[in-house]
Amino acid sequence: MEQNEVPSLNDYQRFHGMLCGVETTQRVLQSFNGSALFASVNDYANDRKAIEEYDYSRTPVKLNVFTYYLLVLVSLTGISTAVGLTR
Repeated sequence: MEQNEVPSLNDYQRFHGMLCGVETTQRVLQSFNGSALFASVNDYANDRKAIEEYDYSRTPVKLNVFTYYLLVLVSLTGISTAVGLTR
């Protein structure tokens, strides 16, 4: 993988669905430049909170390939997506 390879829309979709390989994960994470936001649809509708409250990059544990796959396992999102339970 080249350092400056830009992820495709399909890469981002697979990343969000937690169904991507290591190279795609690295490419997408690299494009975030160290930032990552985690929020539900309800969180987006709540205008009382600042965007910084959802900024995962401000936590002591940074999002990287290892922590991404840990999230895939712990959240069961990858399995849920694979069996068609998520959109």
